Amino acid sequence: MSRLLYTLRILLPALLLAACARGPQLSPQPADVALAKHPLDQSEYRHFIMDNGLKVLLVSDPRFNKSAAAMYVGVGTLSNPKERMGLAHFLEHMLFMGTEKYPDVDEYLQYINENGGSRNAYTTEDHTAYFFEINHPAFEGALDRLSQFFIAPLFSTPWPERELQAVHSEHQKNLENDSRRRSQVQRTFYREDHPAHTFATGSLETLQDTGHEELLDFYQDQYDANRMALALLGKTSLDSLEQWARLYFAPVADKGLPRVTFDPVYLPEKATFRLISLEPIKELRSLELEFPLPVGLRAHYQSKPTNLLSSLIGHEGKGSLLALLKQKDLATGLSAGGYDITDDYGAFSVNVDLTPQGLENYRDVVRLCLSYVALLTQERYPSHYFGELKTKASLDEVYSNRGEGAGYARRLANQAADYPLEIAARVSYLYGHEDPEVYRQILSYLRPDNMMVTLMAQGVSTTDTEPYYGTPYDYTEDDSFYQELLHEAIDPALHLPEPNPFIPRQAAIPDRLPTQDVVPTKILDEEGLALYHAEDFEFLRPKVTLHYKLRFPAELMSLRRKVLLDTYTASVNESLNELAYPAQIAGLSYSFASGYEGVYFSVSGFDESAPRLFDRVLDHMQNLRLTEERFAALKDRIVRNLRNFPKQDAWQIARSYSDEVFNRLSYPPADRLAIAEGLALEDIRQFASELYGRVFIEALAHGNISAEQAVELTHRLQQQLGVQPVDHQSTFTQTYMAQPDPEVLVRVEQLAVNNSCFWREYYAGANSPHNRAIALILRGFLRGPYFTEMRSNQQLGYIVSAGPTTPRDNFLLYFIIQSATHAADDLEDRSDAFIDTYPQLLRDLPAENFAALKAAAEEEVKKKTKSIAEKAGKFNTLAFDFEADFERDRKTQVELEGITQQEVAAFLEQTLGVETRRMRTTLAFAKEHQAAREIENSFDDLAQWKESRIYR
Repeated sequence: MSRLLYTLRILLPALLLAACARGPQLSPQPADVALAKHPLDQSEYRHFIMDNGLKVLLVSDPRFNKSAAAMYVGVGTLSNPKERMGLAHFLEHMLFMGTEKYPDVDEYLQYINENGGSRNAYTTEDHTAYFFEINHPAFEGALDRLSQFFIAPLFSTPWPERELQAVHSEHQKNLENDSRRRSQVQRTFYREDHPAHTFATGSLETLQDTGHEELLDFYQDQYDANRMALALLGKTSLDSLEQWARLYFAPVADKGLPRVTFDPVYLPEKATFRLISLEPIKELRSLELEFPLPVGLRAHYQSKPTNLLSSLIGHEGKGSLLALLKQKDLATGLSAGGYDITDDYGAFSVNVDLTPQGLENYRDVVRLCLSYVALLTQERYPSHYFGELKTKASLDEVYSNRGEGAGYARRLANQAADYPLEIAARVSYLYGHEDPEVYRQILSYLRPDNMMVTLMAQGVSTTDTEPYYGTPYDYTEDDSFYQELLHEAIDPALHLPEPNPFIPRQAAIPDRLPTQDVVPTKILDEEGLALYHAEDFEFLRPKVTLHYKLRFPAELMSLRRKVLLDTYTASVNESLNELAYPAQIAGLSYSFASGYEGVYFSVSGFDESAPRLFDRVLDHMQNLRLTEERFAALKDRIVRNLRNFPKQDAWQIARSYSDEVFNRLSYPPADRLAIAEGLALEDIRQFASELYGRVFIEALAHGNISAEQAVELTHRLQQQLGVQPVDHQSTFTQTYMAQPDPEVLVRVEQLAVNNSCFWREYYAGANSPHNRAIALILRGFLRGPYFTEMRSNQQLGYIVSAGPTTPRDNFLLYFIIQSATHAADDLEDRSDAFIDTYPQLLRDLPAENFAALKAAAEEEVKKKTKSIAEKAGKFNTLAFDFEADFERDRKTQVELEGITQQEVAAFLEQTLGVETRRMRTTLAFAKEHQAAREIENSFDDLAQWKESRIYR
């Protein structure tokens, strides 16, 4: 490729005319539907429809780290028989339970795990999706196994009975999920004769006695090749991908079934104000306005009316709906979106997070939402805003990472099913013609008689209980308020977004030749500052990522300071919100967060506008723009989040309890709550004025940025914050519990939720390149057998996981089960019995299976980053967590070459053995569960006990 090509300047009007995907095509593709690509982009695309009606979309790219596949099946929960609610979801589970060609229930899972992959599936209203990613050499074998799901599944005994327990466990896991509880209450008020009215996911109650014949009948009646779309992604050629698609998926039956269609009216219009009030589990306050859209939204992919309306109503900048709600102390957050549910209909919703005043005056919130709709109705079609979205999409198409792996495959399969195949690969980037008429049509449905409002808060009045989740709720209608809403005036504070100053006006490919293996150089090593810099020679995008970590003296660390730091960073984000939101729309991102070791600040995006956002963040770091009312609303949100900690999923609570033991410093939410409740805005302002008095800065700049620019920005940060330097050794560093000798530590807790959790961690050594190589091998080995035994065979719970984890310089093995049916001590006993078998399981593993595990580990080490931002994150971790060891991957690869199967088996024996294990267990019991045996805590007072331990 010539140097001229690399120095090419791509101006915005020409973006959509960039080179199309190369490679052979089954049929000519019009130029206006080919992906616009960066000159270094070697991806190739192909699409076709097989003889059985299966739609296929292929992507070949030599830079893919994994091969991946996804199958879309145009059958979902709306196709459930009325007498078998949840059957489509149950069928999704059952397709993993063996096929005629591969009858072993764990064959697919084991093959995926041993070859460095992952797999999953989901069922939604109008479709079910099955997907995986895997190392390239194993791709064909995985396709063979996946294809059999749709050719000859078994549904054989005892798996329907057992997997029904898994479906029920999933339902039990979700019983205290407030989002699902709200959704099911809303379904209660949909049309009774519409399938959206029913319970979607299923449980023992709705699916009991569902056997082989019933599953097979539903499968035969609904699954059809011409209702399916397949996406295959790999580094092999398009010809090979097509050959595999035809070889393995041609036998999928074409039964001539028509596309599934649905009545577009699931919630009829009604001339009244409809309000659902419901009580959540957590301490939440929210208001949702739901507007049914009885039109096929997917047909309007060129003009994207719902994208346009979602961005306008959900805008957070000056003149926006959210800005006004915050000004009136009614809300702390807002999201808005239009979405398709099926080919036939969709919905538009506005979700508002309420302040206490907003809850009390929720009708004012409804009024203001409809006031903004009235503004949009009155204003002319926002052509300038459509143009900004189009420009941003054009930039993303050329300069952003499109993705890879299972996530990208799933997205492409969905798009291949929902849109014309010739534009499916680029439909999200395609902003064609403006269509004011369709925009007005969609906007016309956002009106009071086509609206249902859901108010969710603790303490609301309720009169009924929803049967599947047990949610207390009430439903009312108010004709008088409805009449008021018909004549809602436009609030003068509302206006459409101003032109976005962060949209890049010209994007240029950097003028340098591509080079591999460039690593950062420490260009500043001063008192109080270490700056690493690496100009990008791999991606050649006009983008930059800046990472800063501001570390503070260790003697200043305290519980109060940590709560102040958390509240301060939240305040900065709130102060920045109106200004930063347009930047995010323009492709910039920033993060400003706190941790135990200090403040983490990063900016990423187009190099033309990133410095402007950098300066704005610096300004707000010391000059908070917050009123007393907005701070009170922010503080209320922080306090409620802390109060909600005991109501999280059991595994999340158990993880926190385990970390409190393992981490030298870990302040529990209950302790932080007591401090947070007493904070005032003046406390935060005073804290901000003193915070940066003594700081050590860790900094890294990567991308299209020179060393001189990186130094200038970093010195600007020092000067503007008034930083006085301290040495790195004097700053606080989190340390972790050492376990030099064999021991068994146990923490027992009683939870306030309906699931128990068993959480186990074994200390396995330092996170050296050698141990990292072993960890990568064990990642593929541990999880499959544990999942099969604990979930599939014993049906202990829906959440089951096992594998290695490496917090900084530590190497641990973990085993986790969350269960609604088994107490934590029972989970421990069952888990211990199986964990004891691991060393022998590894010894008995066929040599070719171990070779596959080792090859998967090697592929993981060689994994390439996919963007400047991702590579900058990796560089930053290596620079500051691993002493700038940028050769760490190469060292790990060298270690991998010499590791044997017997060595790994011996490692497991040493790590898991009863006489040698260094083990920590957290047993978290559900509110309904009690221990069946006496269990002794390893400590009475955790803080006092930790003083006796060594942390390093």
